[in-house]
Amino acid sequence: MDLLKTMPGDVCEAVRSRMDEGEDVVLSLPGDIDAYGEFVPVWLVASSQRLLVVPEADGGKRPEGTAPWYPAGVREFPVKSVKSAKVEALVGCSRLTADLDGRLEVLLYFTEAHASEFAEAGWALERLAAEGRYESTCPDEVYRCKRCGRLLPERGSICPACVNKIKVLRRALGYLRPYKKTLVAVTVLSLLNTLLFLIPPQVYRMIIDGPLSSDAPIDERLPTFFLLIGVVLGVYALGMVIQVIRGTIRPGMAFGAVAGIRSELFERTELLPLRFFDQRQVGAIMSRFTNDANTLQGFLVEGAPELVNNLLMILGITVILMAMDPVLGLLVLLPVPVLTVGAALFWHYIHELFHRWMHIRASFAAFLNESISGIPIVKAFTQESGQQEKFENRNVRLKKTMVHVEKRWGQVFPVIEFFMAVGTVIVWCMGGYKVLRAYPGATLGKLVAFTAYLASFYAPMRWFSRLYQWMARALSGAERIFEFIDSEPEPYDSPDAVRIEHVEGNVVFDRVYFGYDKSKPVLQDISFEAKAGEMIGLVGRSGAGKSTTIKLICRFYDADRGRVLIDGVDITKLSLHDLRRQIGVVPQEPFLFEGTIAENIAFGTPGAGIEDIMEAARAANAHDFICMKPDGYDTLVGEGADQLSTGEKQRISIARAVLRNPRILILDEATSSVDSETEKQIQEALNRLVKNRTTFAIAHRLSTLRQADRLVVLEGGRIKEMGTHDELLKKEDGVFRRLVELQTEMSRVVEVGG
Repeated sequence: MDLLKTMPGDVCEAVRSRMDEGEDVVLSLPGDIDAYGEFVPVWLVASSQRLLVVPEADGGKRPEGTAPWYPAGVREFPVKSVKSAKVEALVGCSRLTADLDGRLEVLLYFTEAHASEFAEAGWALERLAAEGRYESTCPDEVYRCKRCGRLLPERGSICPACVNKIKVLRRALGYLRPYKKTLVAVTVLSLLNTLLFLIPPQVYRMIIDGPLSSDAPIDERLPTFFLLIGVVLGVYALGMVIQVIRGTIRPGMAFGAVAGIRSELFERTELLPLRFFDQRQVGAIMSRFTNDANTLQGFLVEGAPELVNNLLMILGITVILMAMDPVLGLLVLLPVPVLTVGAALFWHYIHELFHRWMHIRASFAAFLNESISGIPIVKAFTQESGQQEKFENRNVRLKKTMVHVEKRWGQVFPVIEFFMAVGTVIVWCMGGYKVLRAYPGATLGKLVAFTAYLASFYAPMRWFSRLYQWMARALSGAERIFEFIDSEPEPYDSPDAVRIEHVEGNVVFDRVYFGYDKSKPVLQDISFEAKAGEMIGLVGRSGAGKSTTIKLICRFYDADRGRVLIDGVDITKLSLHDLRRQIGVVPQEPFLFEGTIAENIAFGTPGAGIEDIMEAARAANAHDFICMKPDGYDTLVGEGADQLSTGEKQRISIARAVLRNPRILILDEATSSVDSETEKQIQEALNRLVKNRTTFAIAHRLSTLRQADRLVVLEGGRIKEMGTHDELLKKEDGVFRRLVELQTEMSRVVEVGG
């Protein structure tokens, strides 16, 4: 792609005038703010030879009395002068700085709107200086729609203004495909019901123009009168039977379709990478399964089946009206184009409002989920009133949005009703005039039948006006559901993946860089090797990158640069299922699922027998306390396992890892937040568990890592030291020794204070 074409004209001209023939732009990034907080558009442009900082000609204004931070004109630096570069987070914005031959230079500032574009800017400049080129590794995460430029509801989400509504509707209706026979039956029944519904007005016409208007003796008219009444009653009875049958078979079709959508949604949610969930709240995800799915369900239950019925009704009545009186029929149809065009215009507007409401509702659900989960903390810090205030703010925002939607609908619907009423008035006026003037063929019965058909004609029209509201809600929900379903899953079934039945457990980190936000790297240039059967202790202050390192081993995330190798094979080339089957994890905060203790121990090993489960529990020092429970291994842990202590949950978590019998074991502070006696029992279980396995251990008590073959000391995302426990303690100015001394000192303070 020609990057020059993405820049404003004046910037493009300034860049061209400074570059040699054949020199290409390989990097262009837009800044949008200066050091004074004023919005000033400026561009960073780089080639393999030079680095340019180019302010736009129409740069923003700044307060009087302050010198402009961006110097006038273009700043130019040789790319080779870049020794290092990095993005620094500030309050409300960030900046890109570079070491240019020993001189620190602030290149430009940018707001959060451009954060994703600057994700690897520092690394890119370093690569350009060292190699004269670089290849982007950033995923396509955008804040704005590529087509229309609008801000997206969520980073990387779909744009409600640009989505193809017809395609979404067709896809939603596609979930009815497994119910083809039911759909055909419902359609046929709808057709029969429509045909039956067209009969009564004609019978009423015959009654009025026949028995009721005839001069014949009453005894001659009564048989015909009761016969016609019987026909009407029979038609209504048959219609009732048809509607009962249709109402019986229709829900299974619609609810089955939505159940299929929920199943596909859950399946895809389980397969999505953790990075996807980092960007979204749990409540917002839950909203897809509940609110959005329920809205779509309502449309498929009520909207889609009735769509066919009402279309047939309008078509049939139109034919009859035109046959009865073409002039009156045309007058009846006059409001229809106005209603259709108006509804179409209103549809586009109301759809965006509903989409906005859906996202606000999802945000509300996320806050509610968080608040209920955190009630113990709220009570502990006496923040009930504060949370209530936050709830009210979100509740009012949700209310205002929905009021705005309904208010707009309430303003449009009366207009629709008015045009329908005008059509009825026209028919009575023209038809009544013809009857009064005794026009040929104009009878009272015909007028009554005509108005009866008219009421039946406008009822579907009124339904269609409401259909727009249904569709707006349903399609907004469907779009959000399909956004999840269409998200890129983890590569579980890659055809090129290397299958492994057994690994030795040799793990190598080769110059690994990684950041959850690529503009803020957590790991930088991490290189070390863990040989099969070794125990590696990961040490460092909070935030040093210890837990991130083990997440890369599990391939919860992929390294931005560099490689993680297992038995000499790049982890990204291994079958994800096979890889994770070889890994056992004992997390810092053990998570147990609702069910029995036995089911939780066997969670990673489906089909395990009770004897194997009990053996794993004994190895984890969990068997004794489990047997003391009322129902032993069949004891229900409950939601969140609140009935178990932290130590009990941790030992069940260890038993789960024991039963899996992994070749690579990860211990993420497995003895944190427990008392000394429980820690001793857990440590004994871990000592048995680590034998003959490659183990990566993080421990808050550094003394528990004495048995590790090597310690890797992390600081600021980089490896500062590596060696055995005793070797690192001998370093007088070493990082590990300082951490041990600090922890020892804190232990003494606790003992004195205790």
